[in-house]
Parts: sequence; structure tokens; C-alpha cells
Amino acid sequence: MVYSTLLTIFFLSAWLESLCWGSCPSNCLCNKDAISCKYLEKNYTTRLVNVTKETAMNTVHLTVRAQMLTASYQRFLVIVRRTDILTTGRSYIELEHFSNLETLTIITSRRFFIEIIGYGAFSHLRKLNRLVIREERPENHNGYFDPTRIIEYPAFGHFPQLEYLNIHLPAFEYGTQTLKYQPFHRWPWGVNASFPRLRTFDISMNITVSNPCDAFFKPFLNATYLDLHQTFISNTHNYSLGCFEHLESLTMGKSLDVIGVLNSIPGNTLRSLHLNSVELKDTKDCALHHRLKTLTAFNVLPNADMLLKCMQIQVELETLILKNSNIRKLRRKDLKKFTNLKVLVLAYNSISTGFDRENRSELVALTNKTVPNLNFLDLSYNEITSISELITTDLIRLEIMNVSHNYLQALDLNEIVGYRSLRELFLSFNSIRSVIMKEPALSKVPSLWRLDLGHNLLEDIPRLLNVTFPNLQRLNVEDNKISTVSSELVAWKNIRYLNVKNNLLTRLDPGFFDHLDFINLAENEIKDVSFLSYLSGAENLRLSLRDNHIQCDCETIATLHALRQFGFLQDLTLTCDGNSALRNVNILHYETVIRKVSCEHHRDCFRNCRCFRTKEGKALVHTANCSDSQLTGFPASLPLSTKRLYVNRNQVETFPSTTLFSDLQELQAADNNIGSISNSSFTAFPKLQYINLDRNGIAEVVVGTFDSLLFLSMVSLKGNSLHCDCSQRWIQDWIIKRNLTFIATCNDTTLTNFDFTEQCDKTKFILNVVALAVVLVVLAVFIALVAITFFYRTEVEVLIYNRYKQFSRDDSDTDKDYDIFISYSNDDSVFVRNVIIQKMETEWGYKLCIHERDFLPGEYIADNIANAVEKSRRTLTLLSDSYLHSEWCVFEFAMAHQQSLKDRCRRLVVVKLSDLDSNLLAKENMG
Repeated sequence: MVYSTLLTIFFLSAWLESLCWGSCPSNCLCNKDAISCKYLEKNYTTRLVNVTKETAMNTVHLTVRAQMLTASYQRFLVIVRRTDILTTGRSYIELEHFSNLETLTIITSRRFFIEIIGYGAFSHLRKLNRLVIREERPENHNGYFDPTRIIEYPAFGHFPQLEYLNIHLPAFEYGTQTLKYQPFHRWPWGVNASFPRLRTFDISMNITVSNPCDAFFKPFLNATYLDLHQTFISNTHNYSLGCFEHLESLTMGKSLDVIGVLNSIPGNTLRSLHLNSVELKDTKDCALHHRLKTLTAFNVLPNADMLLKCMQIQVELETLILKNSNIRKLRRKDLKKFTNLKVLVLAYNSISTGFDRENRSELVALTNKTVPNLNFLDLSYNEITSISELITTDLIRLEIMNVSHNYLQALDLNEIVGYRSLRELFLSFNSIRSVIMKEPALSKVPSLWRLDLGHNLLEDIPRLLNVTFPNLQRLNVEDNKISTVSSELVAWKNIRYLNVKNNLLTRLDPGFFDHLDFINLAENEIKDVSFLSYLSGAENLRLSLRDNHIQCDCETIATLHALRQFGFLQDLTLTCDGNSALRNVNILHYETVIRKVSCEHHRDCFRNCRCFRTKEGKALVHTANCSDSQLTGFPASLPLSTKRLYVNRNQVETFPSTTLFSDLQELQAADNNIGSISNSSFTAFPKLQYINLDRNGIAEVVVGTFDSLLFLSMVSLKGNSLHCDCSQRWIQDWIIKRNLTFIATCNDTTLTNFDFTEQCDKTKFILNVVALAVVLVVLAVFIALVAITFFYRTEVEVLIYNRYKQFSRDDSDTDKDYDIFISYSNDDSVFVRNVIIQKMETEWGYKLCIHERDFLPGEYIADNIANAVEKSRRTLTLLSDSYLHSEWCVFEFAMAHQQSLKDRCRRLVVVKLSDLDSNLLAKENMG
């Protein structure tokens, strides 16, 4: 339902569009706002639009090309106001009704020329904001036409909205086949033409005038951007641009007195200057008065030295581009004033060094003192043999450096590690044979993400790159002599784009693909693609194998088909070498290839598996491919002669114990659920030579796991979470002893290179430190407890009594009527009722003697006190100032004290309720 609705909307919109347009011209794309045409591709004569909806246009873009033309017949483009001008072999564009047009672009190319721009052709386009008319230089022009007819006066009128005007109309000498500028004798705008909002004026026409401000430039005085680079100026002595008071950017060429012309511009608005094919006069006073931020120069004559001399006062310069200007030496004195420079381009020169090797009279030019803010440097297409002779490593803001197309023979990383902000480095098209580090460097370049070493003489991808540029994402080593790639680079996890096209590679380690988004393996020496069969299908990978020497068999065809199915392979066509049946056949057309090659399915093959034979030398090798078959265990039946078994990407958890696999030599079981392996795991595979258990759940390989596999030559455990501790140290010794390949990683480092010595020593050190720390802590705690017990023994004793309610009692205490006699002042009775009785009697269970409650009425007070003290195991005295003022309270204290002396035990317990008056204590002899 949703699909049909969308389809209806699509056709309805197309129908409405056709109503608006009538019919869109051939080779054009049309909508309600714009038309874009590859115009006049086939028709000799045609109109742009033949309906009445032209006023709806905002944009018209025409690309006019001449296809399938002979040298004897040319076509010309006529832009007219009326439709009555039409000549055989000419095509015209009518614009009269396009009153709403805002953008008009007309570009001719190849052998198609603008012949006539008619009278008032654009005068009615009042809303036009951008106008481009460009005629590219044709090839082998034979046409005969008068260049003075290209523009009929006046073609333009009043353009109140026009902001951008680009006219590029090179004229040709009449009756010849050579391209040559012909001066125009009249201009395409009249005396009343007006461009009040024009800001960009790019004019590439033949101009010959002594003072353009008098006539030619009069309508464009508000322009801020002026491009005259294709304009020939024959007389620069009296040439002036003094009428441009708002000019900010100027492009000019083919002139002599450049400085004089520039200084004729009034004010101080000029910020950007672009020069092409100019010749500077050797004068003492050539200083430019404007404060430039950007200077671009091409083909400066006699060389750029004079230009740099004239620019020494340009201290605000941020961009300096000097291409093809015959610079041979880069000198510090030429750049010392440009401390604000951010972009420096010196390409296409002859720079070889920055100082005089004989007397060392010149110092290195590019340093943090001369160009401290430099972040872009282009020294391509020079004669540089050493980076350090031109640039010091203290350019901490440098982000992009291009030293391609030079004479470097080695890359010394010591010359690079100082660029802490470097992001992109281009070193292609040199003669680099090696990457070295003359002195050990502790620092790295973590910011570098792109490195181009293409078109050099490298024989491998240096491991030093991985160490020095740990965050490298794009690496280009195209067109070198690389035949192998070290397995140590498998741990290079940040690489996303790798171009190794046109080298000598025959294979790559499968682990290299785990983190890549794209790898270009085209034009190498790859014959066997089996190393690509280890891909899990989960990788976000695109690869190219074009123009290799692939030897095709059933296994190869199946592998390439799987790569295509997973979307890895971006090639549309691949062909085989050495197989006559598949010669000139696209092997990616799986069904066609299968019919041409006999890939035999064995009748004993397990369900969902594919079994076939491949010829290797003179032997037939049986292969069973059970990958992606949703298996939970190994297949229950296979041909007895099976040598290779693929069970990748299933749910296998354990190994079999059957003798079915006694002849198996290769086992691939990547991307399963195998959680552990031991010395009993491979008893069913005695002849196994290759094991792939990538991306399972294996955390540990116990000692002796592979001892029963006497023919083993390679083990791959990539993508498992191996514990990198001392328990795995035995693997390194075992690898050396057995001389085999073991692929696994520990903490982003290959297992073979992992430093177990350091790890184990570190572990022992940590254990020793922890043990010592524990001993010291225990000792410190013991000493602290002893000290606390000694200095606060009374408090500790009270705390213990309070916590465990344990007291030592004399045998004479057993016949007492009360546990505690509370001796207190009547002023403290509230405290006794609310606190003492509540806690000690109600909660703790002591039997208390309280004189308000337990003294016998009628007895003498002294007798009651004596009886209470004698009948209680302890006397608790609550000492306060009011207690000391009471004679009976003092008497109770005396009786309790006397009883303690009599029984020779601690009967009296004193508790201070508040600070006491020392005089009262002294008076009662209780101090």
C-alpha cells in the first residue's frame, strides 16, 4: 500500500512538471526553478524552450558541446534577442522572455564557438544576479568568421541586481588556424550601462586601452574582486586602476610595471593579489603600499627574488604562493618578515637546499622563529634531497606538508617527530627506499592521520610507521616494490584506508583486514585469494583485486563469490590466469563460471556443506565448505579424503572426538562460540597443519595444547580476548622451538612481540610491593593498637565493659540486694529519672538503689545511707556543684569511700556531670 502510494505521487509530480514545462528540451534536466542542459549534443538547430512558461525560470545552465564533428563542419552559437536570426549550421538561444532569471551560465567547449551575442541580448534580464559566458579554447580550429562580430554593441544594459560577471571570450585571427588574441574595437556595454551591485568582475577579453578608467571599467567601479589574468595589457606605463576605490582582490597577468599598477589603486583595501606571467622591473624602490594578506604568483620573471624584495613590508601576509618562479634556494632572510604566514606554497621551482653547503653562510630557512604560525607547506616539484636542510622540527603549528615530486632517497623519522600538529604528509614521487630513525626518538606524531608514500622504491611497509604514527588512518604506498607486509602491522588498528596498488604482493595476513574500510590490491602478483576467505562478513570492508594473476579453481570461485555477496568486492570484472575455460570470462558471474568449471559435489557431503576437489600441482585436494550453515557442532559426515574443512561463522562450541577428520590438514573455525582449548581439543586432527580460530571466546591457551599436532605450521587466534599474563609466556618459547607462525594479539601487540619478561617482572614486583605493604600496614595497626591500649587503658576498659557487660566480681558481691546505689543531689533528680534509670535499669537490667524510692521511711538518713552503701555492689556518685553543697551527699560519698577501703575493692564510681568549683573540691577534700 505504501509503495503504491509513493509510486502514484511520483507519477503525479512528473505529470505536473510536464504541465509546467510542456516538454523539456532534449539533453536537459528541468524543474520548476531551473534548467540544466548539455545543449546541442545532437541537433544542429534547436530552441532552448518552446513553451510559454519561461518566466518561471530562476536558473539556466548550458554546457554546449560539439559531438562527432568533422574538421570541415563547425557549429556556432548565436545568442539573440529575437528569433528571426537563424543560419544553417548555427544554433541560437532566445532569452527575451526570461524576465525572472537570476543565474545564467553558458559554457562552450571543444569545437563549438560563440559567434554572435546580439544587440541587447541581455538588456531585459533585470533580475539577473550571476552571469557567466565562457568559451573554452578549441582544438584545431578551422573556422572562418569575424571575431569583431562576437559581441554586437550594446549587448548589455542596466543590471540593478548583478553581482557576479564572468566573460571569457578569446578571439581568433581571421582566416588562420592559430590561436591569437585580436583586440576589440568596441565594448559589449553602452555608455548608459550600469552595474551598481557588481562585486566580482572576471574579464578575459582582448583589451588595448591606455587608461581603462576613462571608458572600459566605468560601469564596474564598485567591484571588490577584479580578475584580469587572461587580459593582455600592451601598455602598462600609463595603465592605472585608480578608479577602483573598493578593490579587495586583484588577479592580473601579462603586464610589465606590476608594482606601479598596484600602487595606482587608491586607499588601503587591497588584501589579495594574484599574478600570472608578470615581469618585474629591477628598481630600488619597488615597495608595495597595500597591506596584503594573500599573495599568489605564477611565472614571475626574471625570478621571485625581486618579488620577495618588493614584499618585505607586507608583515601581515598570511598566504604566500610562488609557483614556477625559478626559485633555487630558500633563504631565511627572504622570509624573516613574514611572521604571520600560515600558508606557504613554493611548488614547481628548483629548490634543493636552504643553506650554502660550502661556507654555511645561510641558515635553515623555515624555523619557528621565521614562520611561527605556518600550518600549510607545499614544496612539491622541486629538487629537495633532505627535509632537515630546509625545515626545522620546531614548527609546532604545521598541519599539512607536501614534499612530493622531489629527490628524497630515505625518510628519516627524526625529521618528522617534532611536528606535533602534523596531520597530513605527502612524500609521493620521490626515490625513497627506506624509512629510518637514526636516533631513538621518545616522541611520536599522534596527530598524523594521512601519509602518502606512493610511487617510491619501498620493499615493505616499515614497522616504524606504526610506532611513530599510532593514529594513522590513510596510508598510500601505491606503485612501490612491496612484496611482503610484516605480520607485526596486524595490530595497527587505526588504519582505515590502505592503497597498495601496483606492487609485488602475493598475499596479506588476514588480520590486516579487521579494521580497514578500504584496501586497493589491484595490479599486484596475487594468484591465490584463499587468504581472503578468513573474512568474517562483519567487517566494513571494500577491496579491489583488479589486474592480478588469479589462478581460478572451485575454491577461488567460491571465495570471490562470497566476497561479492558480502559486498566486499568493488570490482565489476575479474578474469583468471592459466585457465583456458575461463579465459576472458568475468569470474564474478558465478552461475556462468560454475557451468564452465566442474566443481564436483560429493555425495557423502554433509547437508548445507559444499564439497569439491581442486587440483594443486598433480594432487587433487578435497575441500568441505560448511561456513554460514548455522551448525552447532562439526559435520557428522564428510568424504574420508577431506583435507580442508571450513566451518566459519557458525555456532560451534566444542571439538569432536571422531576419527572422521584424521586426514584433515586445514581447519578454519573462525567466528564461532569456542570458549576454551586444551591438549585434548585436537585429538581428532592428528595431521592438522593450519588452524584458524579467530574471533571466538578463547581467553587462555594452556601449556601443551598443540603438542599432539606434529605437522602444525600456523595458528591464528586473532580477535580472542587472551589474558596477557605470565601464564601465556610459554607460547613464545614454543613458537621458537617449533618454528611456526602464531597470530594473536595481547594489548594491541602481536603475541610474538609481547614483552612477557617485563610483564612478569612487573607482576612479581607488584606482588612484592603489595605483600610488603600488607606487612607494614599490619605492623602499623598493631603498634597503634598497643599504643592506644596503653595510653587510653581506662577508656578501653570502660568501652569493653559497656560493649560486653562483663565485670569481675568478688565472691562477697553475691549476697548484695542492689547492683548500684546512685548517689546524687536532688537538683540532678531529673537527669537520674530520665537517663540513669531509663538506661541502666530499664534497658541494661541493673537493679538500682534510689534514695527517693528505696530509702525506708522513718529511718535516720545516716542509717539509710549506710544501709544503701553496704547493700549495693557499687556506688555511682554523680558529682556536681549542688552535690558538693549538700552535706548528706558528701556523707554518702564518704561512706562509699570507707566501704571500698573496708572491702579492699573498687566500690566507688565517680561521674562528673559538669565542671566543678575547685574551691568546693578543696573544701571537701575531694580534689
